[in-house]
Amino acid sequence: MKLTDILKSEHVLLPLRAATVKEATEQLADRLVAAGAVAEPQRLLAVIKHAWPEDMVSVGEHAFLPHFRTEAVRGLIAAVGVAPTPIRWEKDPHRTARIVVLIVAPPKETPTYLQVVGAFARTLSSPDNVLALLAAKSAEQVVQLPALAAIELPSHLTVRDVMTTQVRTIRPEETLGEAVSDVRASDRLTDSRVCLVAPETGLDRQLEKLLAGAGRLKVTAKPILEINPRHAIVVALASLGEDDLAFKQDAAHLLFDEARVLEGERPADARMFSDRLGRLLTRSLGKQSA
Repeated sequence: MKLTDILKSEHVLLPLRAATVKEATEQLADRLVAAGAVAEPQRLLAVIKHAWPEDMVSVGEHAFLPHFRTEAVRGLIAAVGVAPTPIRWEKDPHRTARIVVLIVAPPKETPTYLQVVGAFARTLSSPDNVLALLAAKSAEQVVQLPALAAIELPSHLTVRDVMTTQVRTIRPEETLGEAVSDVRASDRLTDSRVCLVAPETGLDRQLEKLLAGAGRLKVTAKPILEINPRHAIVVALASLGEDDLAFKQDAAHLLFDEARVLEGERPADARMFSDRLGRLLTRSLGKQSA
């Protein structure tokens, strides 16, 4: 799948005339409805109106990527708007951009939807691609942008692929696969990035801790690590390439430890946790000073 497979010329709004990101999103949703790409128009418009804002991805000062999961659509679709003047984000009026990309997908396509958000973010992080979009005079010129056709999306993406394609070590002798029974996308998380849940056949996590603490349970079940595929940080991780593999590995470890801390536990390995956090801060400070 390529980005051009989900973005058609009839999904492009040029020029986009809106003052805020929400107004722009509503206009792009109307464009998708008019193009016949939405199975249940009123349901989509209601989601945008009442569930706003869903996690927003912004690409520097270039673009906003509002994205929604809803049964209002039968498949993954996208719409692009290019405005002649900057559009402001209601949450932070000082942040503006002229490009807005609306991405909508049914819940069953969460993995691919996550990859598409990341792919658009990668594409719009290039100044050349942004300039090409801003210079476009027609919808056809937008969808024919070479960068959109160049990105090949994998046919299947799991939460594991978002984090890292290699073995993830929690302790020197323990892989993430040995620490948890499964890693999967979560439908229950809204603001949090991760959580640990009991396997379907296991005891409640809190009850298990009580029994183990009282010495009445010798062996505890491995938990399931759930990751919020809509969280901006997870989306950003999905947009990273193989050159950032080491960083993605560190992120996987830190998210697992975050889930443990949220349950009142210590990181799996305090020294490794400190080292990974230090590398993350070093990378962040390096980018700010660049």
